[in-house]
Amino acid sequence: MKKLYLAKPLFAAACAAFFCSFSPLRAGILPDSDNWHDETYDYGELLGEPDTFFVSSDASSVDGYYYKASFEVGPMAYSHYWSDFLPYFGGGFTYSNCTDVETPGYMNMSAFAGSGYGDDTYLLANSSSFTPASVTQGQHASFAPREAYFTNATYAALSMLQGDAVAKKFGGADGTDPDWFRLVIRGYLQGEPTAEPVVFYLADYRSDNPAEDYVVKDWTRVDLTPLGVVDSLAFELESSDTGDWGINTPTYFCMDHLVVGLPGAVGVEEVFGDAQPGGRISYSGGMLRLRGMAGESVAVYSLSGLAVETLRPDSDDYSRTLSLAPGYYVVRTAQGSLKICVE
Repeated sequence: MKKLYLAKPLFAAACAAFFCSFSPLRAGILPDSDNWHDETYDYGELLGEPDTFFVSSDASSVDGYYYKASFEVGPMAYSHYWSDFLPYFGGGFTYSNCTDVETPGYMNMSAFAGSGYGDDTYLLANSSSFTPASVTQGQHASFAPREAYFTNATYAALSMLQGDAVAKKFGGADGTDPDWFRLVIRGYLQGEPTAEPVVFYLADYRSDNPAEDYVVKDWTRVDLTPLGVVDSLAFELESSDTGDWGINTPTYFCMDHLVVGLPGAVGVEEVFGDAQPGGRISYSGGMLRLRGMAGESVAVYSLSGLAVETLRPDSDDYSRTLSLAPGYYVVRTAQGSLKICVE
């Protein structure tokens, strides 16, 4: 796996303003903190042999006709479904370096671009209501999607260009049918949508000019920043070619070069705002420590602005173990505020 670290310019004054007047995050708005940084995930080192793809052997969880598993790249976890029939990939995400752009059918696990974005290996997804494709960070800790590159899978692209036993040829017999195939990317935080979804058309035949009809072949950048801060991403596919049993177009797509913003170090002591002398907030190893705050009201907020715990220190050297789900939080007191990570 290749990681690229991209520093984001931030300002201390904006950081102080956020923590001193903490409010629920809005879509597209990140906490202005020097500890947020961007990470880029490419997948070029995941496979050692050419023309191969990943299938799990984890049979601990069964979901319908498939085993439900996942795989991780850095801190990001990708849903993965597989069958022991061959064994074979069933849905969610896998990673592949297959290069076949000519063979139709579901056995073809290639990107229509013929390779990854700048590398051999990429993610391939089959996302449906039975095998949804999703991305999380750790145990639903928060992150901020920035961008990713997308293209069609060969299976879906050739189905749209040629038709198959189930799906129609896009454009119809005379090429004038206004067909389309699109990827819908949704962000969620604590089970609630963070914003309107990001929509990317993998094929579009709606123009009155047939020369403008297209099925995406090249890797194309999609801006994900409108989704804001999330703890999961869900990928859905929609098509004009839909019947009684759902979408006829194969529900496959490919993704590469995912960039996300991540909060920073665990347990780093940060006091913002007009902290009074002697007032300190610290967090490490699950233990919150408050000094010089006896009798004050203290609240712990999730990054969505929900107060998940309140307390009132009974001494000027007060410690308490936080019983919270893994993720990022803000401790707010009259002395200042601290962003913490609960593992």
